[in-house]
Amino acid sequence: MLKNLFIPTAENQYTPFFSTKAALVILTLWIFVFNGATSAILDSYEVYADTLSSNRIIELTNRERQKRGLGRLESNALLTSAAYAKANNMFREQYWDHFGPNDESPWQFIEAAGYEYSYAGENLGKGFSTSEGLHQAWMASPTHKKNIISADYSDIGVAVVSGTLQGENVILVVQMFGRPKEESVVLGEPEIEVGEAEQGDIKSIRILYPEHGEIYNNPRLPIKGKASNVDAGSDVSIISSNMEIGVTEVDENYLWEYYHEHDWREGENQIDAAIEEESEYLRDTVSFYVDSVPPSLKGLTIEEEEDVYILYFKVDYSPVKVSLGSGEEIITKDADAKKFEMEIEEDKLSRSVFLVLSDRAGNINQVDISHYFADEYEDETILTSLEGATVQRGIILFFALCVFIILMIQVYYYKKLDMLQEKESEFLTAGVWWFILLFGTFIGYSGSIT
Repeated sequence: MLKNLFIPTAENQYTPFFSTKAALVILTLWIFVFNGATSAILDSYEVYADTLSSNRIIELTNRERQKRGLGRLESNALLTSAAYAKANNMFREQYWDHFGPNDESPWQFIEAAGYEYSYAGENLGKGFSTSEGLHQAWMASPTHKKNIISADYSDIGVAVVSGTLQGENVILVVQMFGRPKEESVVLGEPEIEVGEAEQGDIKSIRILYPEHGEIYNNPRLPIKGKASNVDAGSDVSIISSNMEIGVTEVDENYLWEYYHEHDWREGENQIDAAIEEESEYLRDTVSFYVDSVPPSLKGLTIEEEEDVYILYFKVDYSPVKVSLGSGEEIITKDADAKKFEMEIEEDKLSRSVFLVLSDRAGNINQVDISHYFADEYEDETILTSLEGATVQRGIILFFALCVFIILMIQVYYYKKLDMLQEKESEFLTAGVWWFILLFGTFIGYSGSIT
């Protein structure tokens, strides 16, 4: 009877089969066999993890910086292209290091992409299947952590590329950091100097960030400013659409800042900062624009001519910068139009081909177009997402949930039968097995970094 497998009854001597060590051994062996079989199947493909994404890695990086009061790193199309080129070079030359066998260096790829830097750095990851696992490994390493939380950097580019490295099918992640020699547009948060109150009796308030008329891709950007000749602790009202949306205070350095609990709306935002000081009403206004939506690729077609491929495609709005990368070759094009035409020579075509679209706000869209050239690599099968691995994890999680539910049912019945203490050891064994099951499910947190 099915009930006797899961629920303690007199028929099974109050020990359902599911609670026996034999059953747990069988289930554990099944998990290992299942993991091994699905991993072997997945290893026969080139995989690109859907749980390992460049956007998520950048988000986790900026979260660490925010904790330390550092400015956000802005996604940069040139650094992203350089990261792709570095990953492809590692696959082509079969090395796992910051420096290649032919004296390749991270700076070589950054410069080749057209990024002129005053500071630059690189983190590498291999074999991870989750962004969180990779980020945790980097943060546990002093040298990698130093890059992530360095105040020297303002830009970031991340590439997630799959391939065969030294006989192993792996996912490589290249994270590149930089600060340009000359920054014409400030997309991050400014450092506001601390100063004394201005001389005289004139009271005032100023919004220093965001700057009037500027475009930002951070929908959660703070409002920062400075007051003069007012008392520390004075309330600053933040007003939008003639409604007060929040209040902050002037600190002892005459500075104030406000973090909105919701995203600023896409498009134009007009914000007022006001202080009511005795009979005076101090006010400053700024208008800024939020554009956090990356450009999207539309209608890509590819024509093959003699020794060259011609790509025709559209983007949903302009202006936009496009980088076309194949292997280590990077072609960059600026255009104010929505239609693009780009060429790549056949002898420069590689297994990994990508487009990086970026707009003037710094939003980036990375598009893997390798499958359009699959006929050139008929001996290799490319799987563009880790759907199989996701299903694998989902199945194991389902079994873990079933185990937990069954254990709770048994706790209920044993408590009802006043046998809970008697069965304590059996529950301990089952609990350990449940923990191993969950640990195995999230094994994607392991990998290597350099």
